[in-house]
Parts: sequence; C-alpha cells; structure tokens
Amino acid sequence: MQRLPGVAVTSTTCNPSEDFAAVDLSTGEVVLPPSTSLDEALSAIPAVTFSRRGANNAEPVIRGFSFDRISTLYNGLPLLNASPTRTAAPVNFFRSGLVGQVRVQRSLPSVTSGPITTGGQLEITSFPTLPLHRSPPAEPATTLSVRTYGNQHGLALGASTTGQSERVRYRIGGQYVKIGDYTSGDGRRVDADHEGWGESAALLLDLTTHHTTEIALHHCHQALDRNISLPFDTVDTDFYAATLNHTWQRDDQTLRFRVGYTETHPYLSTAARPSEDDATVTAPATPTPGPGGPGGPGGLGGPATAPPARPLNTDLHGDAIAYATGLSWQTMWSQSFTTTVGTDATWSTRDVARDRLLSDNSINIDRLWPDVLTRDLGLFGELAWQNEATRFRLGTRLDRVHRAARAADASIIGIAGARGETIRQNYVGFNGPAAGITTHDHTTGAANVTIAHDLTSAWTARLGLGVTRMAPTPTEAYRAFLSNPSGVADLGNPALEPETKKEIEAGLRYASDDLRFSAQVFYAHIDDYIQRRRILITPTQVFSFRNADARFYGGEAALAWTPTAAPGWSLTATAASVRGEDLTTAIDQAGLPPWNATVTTRYQHTLGERLLWIALETAHTAGKVNPNPTEAALFRDTTSYTLLGLRLGARVTKQLTLEVAVENLLDETYYRYLTAPAATAPSGPSGSPAPAIAPDTLAPGDSVPGVGRSINLSARWSF
Repeated sequence: MQRLPGVAVTSTTCNPSEDFAAVDLSTGEVVLPPSTSLDEALSAIPAVTFSRRGANNAEPVIRGFSFDRISTLYNGLPLLNASPTRTAAPVNFFRSGLVGQVRVQRSLPSVTSGPITTGGQLEITSFPTLPLHRSPPAEPATTLSVRTYGNQHGLALGASTTGQSERVRYRIGGQYVKIGDYTSGDGRRVDADHEGWGESAALLLDLTTHHTTEIALHHCHQALDRNISLPFDTVDTDFYAATLNHTWQRDDQTLRFRVGYTETHPYLSTAARPSEDDATVTAPATPTPGPGGPGGPGGLGGPATAPPARPLNTDLHGDAIAYATGLSWQTMWSQSFTTTVGTDATWSTRDVARDRLLSDNSINIDRLWPDVLTRDLGLFGELAWQNEATRFRLGTRLDRVHRAARAADASIIGIAGARGETIRQNYVGFNGPAAGITTHDHTTGAANVTIAHDLTSAWTARLGLGVTRMAPTPTEAYRAFLSNPSGVADLGNPALEPETKKEIEAGLRYASDDLRFSAQVFYAHIDDYIQRRRILITPTQVFSFRNADARFYGGEAALAWTPTAAPGWSLTATAASVRGEDLTTAIDQAGLPPWNATVTTRYQHTLGERLLWIALETAHTAGKVNPNPTEAALFRDTTSYTLLGLRLGARVTKQLTLEVAVENLLDETYYRYLTAPAATAPSGPSGSPAPAIAPDTLAPGDSVPGVGRSINLSARWSF
C-alpha cells in the first residue's frame, strides 16, 4: 500500500472539500521516509488515486480528473505537466522529506490561488501553513534518514537541516533513491528500476514587524525511470523551481506579492528496450485527395516516396518552462468581514520533439507538442464573512488565455494514414477547416460560493456552489501524433471550445475531543467536456478530441477516532467513490477509479522516553469493468482486492526512530484499474534488451500486477 502513517489534517474552513485534505510532512513522531514521489503522502487523502505509465511515475487523479485538469502549485507557482507521454506529473519531482505540507482542494478552491481548472488543486508548500509568529521556536536540527525496499532491493537516503527562531525559519535537504524491479504476488518480475535525487532549500524571514519574505529552491534529477507501460524509459530528466513570496501587513491591510519560475527537461529513450517502433517508418507521403478534397474522406497517405527503414532508437526530448507572478490586496473591514482583490499572470511554453534513428542512418525529427505558448492574465476578487456560527466565502475571477502552436507548420513524418505533410494540414484533415487556426484567445474564469454553519458545538454543515470555465489543454488542442507507428496515434484539435463545469457540493462535519468525522457528496455537470474520441480505424487508429456534455457525481468520507476509554488506540478510515457519464453517448466515463476504502488501526505506548507503536492497515479496492474499451483500451477489467499492511515502530531515543513496514502482508496478486498494460518486453538486468520473454516476466499487452509482499525498513536519526 505504501501509505504514510499519521492522520491527515482536518480543515476548519467553510469549503466541504478541504476536510481531511492535507498531510504535514515536516514534523511528527512517525517516520516520514524518503520516497520516489508524493504519492505516499497523497494516498492518505480521500478521493485521491493515481494512474500510472510505470511503477514509479504517478499521476494524481482527484475525483476522476487528472493530467492538466489538476492544478499543481508549489508555494503558489503553477507547475506544468512536462511530457505528452504523461510521465512527468509535477508530484514525481517532489519527495516527502523535502517539502513541508501537501494539500488537496478537491473542488471550489479560492479564486485567489491562480487559474482554476476543471479538476482539483494540489498545493505543495515548503513549510506548514502555520504563520511564523504562531510557531514555537525550534533548535537547529539535522536529520538523517534511510529506507530499504525489500521487494525491490532498493535504498533511499535523506538528509535535512531545519531550524526556527522568532524571525527565521529554514529548511535544507536532499535525497537519493535507487530501487530495482519488483516481484508480484504470483512471482512475475515487473520492470521498475528507478534512480534519482533531489535537493531543496527554503528560508522564511520576518524582516521587520510588517514584512515577511519566503524564498524557496527545488531541484530533482531522474537518472533512470523504467516505464513498463511505455516503450520509453525516462533518463536524465531535470526539474527546477524557484519561488519568492513577500507579505506586507499593517493594521487591517495585507499586501501579498509572489513570483516564480519553473522548468522541466523531459528526456525519454528506447535505447535500452526492445522497441515497439519496429514497424516500418516511411518518409513523408504525398496525400491522395479523397472525395472531399485534400484531407477529406478517403484522403489518406499515398505510397511512400522513400525506401522503408527500420527504427533503431527513438528519443523524446523537450522543454516545459513557466514564469508566474501575482499581487493581491486584502482588507479587513472588521473582525468578521474581509475582502481580497488582485491579479496574476502566467507565461509558459511546452515543446517536445521525437528523434528516430533509422537503419539507413537517417534521423526523422517531428514534434509532439509543437512549441505551445500559453499566456494567462487573471483578475480576481473575494470576500469572506463570519460570525460565531457561520462562515461565508464568495469569489470570482476572470482570465484571458492566449494560446498558440508556434511550430504547427512542422512536418509530419512516418505516420501511416497522415492527411498532409505538416501538423496543421493534419489538424484540418482530421478535425475540419476550423482546426487550421492554431492561435486562440479564450475568456475563462470561475465563480464559487461556500458556506459553513455550526449546527451545534460538534456538528457543522457546509454547502458549496461553483462555475468554472477552462480552456482546452495544450495536449487536447495541439498534440501532434504522439504515436506508435504500429498501433495508435493521438492528434489534437485546435477547434475545441472551452469546457464549463457547474457543480454543487454538500458536506457534514463532526468534531469532538476523541472523534473527527467528515463526509461530502458532489454533483458536476460539464458543458462541452473535452473527451478523447476514435476518429479513424485504418490504416492506423487515430484518436482526437471532441466537445460533449458529461456529468460526474460521488462522495467521500473520513474519520479519525482516538477513544478516551482506550488510551493509545486510534482508528482512521476513509472511503471514496466517483461516477461519470458521457451524456452524448450515455456511456460511463472509462477513466475513473473504482470505489475504495481504507481502515488503519494503531496502538502506541509510551515507556519512559520511548514510544512504541503497531499499526494494521487495510485497503480495499473494488473491481471495475471498462465501460468503453473501444476508446479507452488502456484500462483493463479488474477484480476487487484487499491489501493488508503491518507497521512496527519505535522512537528508541529522542534522536533515533525505527520502523518496519510489511506491505501487501498476504502477498496478494492484484491489478490497479488505472495502470496501463505492459508496452514492451522487460529489459535485461543490466538494462540491455532481454533476449526473450521469460516465463516470470510480462509480455507486451499483459496487465501489470502490483507489488508483492515487501518488508521495508526505515530509520531516522536527529541531532
């Protein structure tokens, strides 16, 4: 299960989707071991699951929404999904020991936090959100941590230094992780090698009575990450982020300014893998006009104009760069009424190319993201009012989004069935004349209202309403034949309209000395929801994107119980479910996770300065039948499964903490619905292609099983 111990932070705001939605990663008596990404921390939050193209790259799914529909922020800086292969979600470049807190806004986030997306929002901060002046001073401390992965014969090392005084808080840290293949419950080997490291530094200063400044830097390097569900391995990929946030406060006025920069350089290669690009790749073909003219029906690629050549190696490389800034002014008119107004701006580019080395020593180069430029300028306003029993928030923002594919006239190379020689010609050929316009200006934005009312001293009812309008993402509008020549091709559609989400959410919360409980339900109707559609079957399956109305509904619940009658015992539990339907076809949405529930029972005992604990974790995931395998073939039917985990830990001294975790205690064989099937035969132990598919390995097209039983050891030493 790879689930972090501890209890998610409970929200005190009026937004029902914020309860049990944050995990503090900076303090606590439990071991917070080094990790490959933030998926372990996020897995503690209801309604958050993951889709995967490999064992170690995790793409968060919040209430069924993923990829660019989830906004990921680092200290307020919007981060980019950096690869059209969906192997570079921002959470993969952060590790649990290098940030202070991770928080999820499932829906209806504050309009002051930046452009609002159709899905949720994920906030990563260098420090917990508690203000510096309310945090107790802490002596400087250095922490060394180590974690072993028994099943994967892996090791993770971490080191950090933290400290805090009345006016200064700082954190400096680094991690290194190297793990190997894993074995499933039925004894099959799954390619899962990973090696990477990261560093971070953050400084928070109370410069004067009125000024506070936070500066943060973060870097992650992925030396190797084998993607079992792709023919490509991630190699030598770097991620950088830098943020500066300044707050000026005097009396009832607060001015906040932020600026940030991030860049990612994804690099994927087939060099160490048997390649599925073994299909013949040809030079650009002259299209044969069909009855409807060039690009019309029957207008498929004609005979090759050059002799066929076989790919020897394929590399994907690119750059995803973003700058962002924001300014807000908050006025406290009274103890109960506050207003905030402001503006923010984001400028970003995403450009990914594919190089294919052919057997005749020529190189085919084409674009997968054709140098996509995005500029977003937003204006927002929000008011908050509260009295002893009621809290109310109303906000609205307006965004002007400019987007352009600056390399839309680059060549299309080696795609069977191409309808033209350039990307733009194929946009038109498959999507119609309007798709030839690749520069667009969209008006988007959001408006939402949330209210919470204390029914009693323990019970609180909450309600939220909102509308969000989101422009097509760069992948949906501009993807340029990300494909396997022998299989499937995906092409963007620049003629897409923005999608508009109208949602309602209701929640109920209970809080007493020994029990906290939260539950919420939601319903969302999305006009012009952008969905992937198959638009051509032969000679190559081609998928593009179309607008169609859809609806989503579901709910989640969580509780944390520490019974006063049983000192030392605690119980936490979560459950979440989401359903979705394409209203045009009346077919359920295929890319949604099945319902799931978790229960963790923990006992801890204090013996002098020692703290001992034992925890039993249970995670149940329902089975699911893919409702639309024709257009979502990556999602295989799965059966339900239940995983058990056992943790034994001790704070031996004030400095030393140890823990033994047995994941998948019963060595179950299980399959996650949102994990794509194997794309190629595994590589050999040295990274060279395996000469043949052994009985204990996966063949191309096999469903990928989860990790079998693993005994993991963690230790932390602070001084």
